[in-house]
Amino acid sequence: MRVSAGARARLGVAALAVALAVASAPARASGPAPRTPASVAVAWTTRAPDATQRSASLPPARPQLTPAQAVAIVLATARAQIGKPYKWGAVGPKAFDCSGLTRFAWAAAGVKIPRVSRWQYRRLPHVGVQDLRPGDLVFFGRPRIHHVGIYLGGGKMIDAPYKGARVRVEPLLKSYAGAARPPVS
Repeated sequence: MRVSAGARARLGVAALAVALAVASAPARASGPAPRTPASVAVAWTTRAPDATQRSASLPPARPQLTPAQAVAIVLATARAQIGKPYKWGAVGPKAFDCSGLTRFAWAAAGVKIPRVSRWQYRRLPHVGVQDLRPGDLVFFGRPRIHHVGIYLGGGKMIDAPYKGARVRVEPLLKSYAGAARPPVS
């Protein structure tokens, strides 16, 4: 089974191993219905984390990332998108809007965050401007949040700014409204 580089990046190693194992398994003539990649993924995510309860055919759980490792993945993923076009509503990998970029980068580290900048601001734990760290999400717009970027440090961020622009590094905007730090668990 051929899998594109984009699919490998989106699925991750463990999910890809499951998908390849299921796709290459011989067909059964009788017995229970074959497990599709989707059913394997559902079964895997709904099982208890106790190793004794896992099926031997399922891959081991993804190793837990430290916050520093997660942020390194987020920043590397975001930097790899520099130069890609802005497109409203786009979530990658060929084009992004602002919140699509932040969600894509954090997903690469295994962290799910809401899709829209306002939802990200409302639902993620806030941090003060004095506590900003690389990887934090920085939000803009008053009174209504309308833009988000990924803080790099030194007053700069990576963002997908607006129609006609490309993902880029730029200084924090004057309409700074706050910041949030997605939890790594």
